[in-house]
Amino acid sequence: MKRKLWFVALGNLSDSFIAATIHCREDVRGLTKLGWDATLFSQANSKIDSHKDFKEVVVCKNRPLIYRLVFELKLILRLLFFEKPDFVLMRGMGLFFFSMMLWFLRIPYGNELCGPPYCFLNNGPWWNISYRTDKFILKRASIIIALTQELANLSKNFIRLETLVAITGVGVDVNSYKFENNPPSTSDFILGFMGTLYENRGLETAFNAMICLHDKGINTKMIIVGDGAFRKKAEQITIDLGISDKVIFRGYVPPSAVGVEMAQCDLTVAFYEHTPELTIGGINPMKVWTSLAIGKPVLLHNPGTFDAYNDIPGIFSCPATEPKEVAEMLRKIWNDNGKNGLANAGLEGRKYITENITWLGHAKVIDETICKRLNITK
Repeated sequence: MKRKLWFVALGNLSDSFIAATIHCREDVRGLTKLGWDATLFSQANSKIDSHKDFKEVVVCKNRPLIYRLVFELKLILRLLFFEKPDFVLMRGMGLFFFSMMLWFLRIPYGNELCGPPYCFLNNGPWWNISYRTDKFILKRASIIIALTQELANLSKNFIRLETLVAITGVGVDVNSYKFENNPPSTSDFILGFMGTLYENRGLETAFNAMICLHDKGINTKMIIVGDGAFRKKAEQITIDLGISDKVIFRGYVPPSAVGVEMAQCDLTVAFYEHTPELTIGGINPMKVWTSLAIGKPVLLHNPGTFDAYNDIPGIFSCPATEPKEVAEMLRKIWNDNGKNGLANAGLEGRKYITENITWLGHAKVIDETICKRLNITK
């Protein structure tokens, strides 16, 4: 009989959040290798593709409140007594009822913190349901699995003394990314960007930094892999700035093609704006690990205190996101390293994550925490 411990996840279940969370649940696939039953349930507007070993129940969240609550209660009862999953991705009152049911039946559950729940952002008034719901779920969880040390520290203000806290980070399956070890054929400084295109992900900052670099005599180009709501505006910005001939939009490509499309890049950039969600708890490091997985160093602006990036080869840190300051950082990196130095930094970064940032490695952390909580001896 497979071992059981229920997991819930807090968060605003936008389409992008769900997609990222499903991607990050690679560690659940690792857990299945360790003997845990892992079934993913999500609440979304539309069907989301995932691994064949996952089963999904997709619930439309745009229903009248009363009907939705009744519907979610029925779903909760079905999950508890029939489906029996281990990982449930829900939101709002449905998540509250689900956690309350687990607590009432004395079924231990864990809470995975991929990002800051509402109660981390502010204290909230007494009538704030989101704040109260998050606090209830955290307070009664048996295990907290946090992505970063910062999230783990924040959770200590809400959890019980006997609750176990483990820090896992995330992992990368390096084998799923094709590695192209071909040196760029041009003398230009070529930047790369990958991921969903959002307005607050620093693309406009990078564009303006390119202009500053050009003024300093450094011919810079950029390759963008990814798509999103900001793409049309980003394309227009490059036209307005007069750099459309220096920026190539590749669009979405599958993971296996990312390395091929980014092969000509010398350095990728990941700049994030100062929003509360990104400032508290750090940022999702998938973009960083993906860059290193394809052998490309990355320049990161991290508004949180994400300790996992300290002293990792292939990662450069930028303290600010003003275009002139970013340009000066890029100029220094380029002058100090050149193409060969950056290529070597990327290789060192790829070697590091191959040895340390793996899904199964993080799954084992979760496995050991669950065994300890349920008094299981292997």
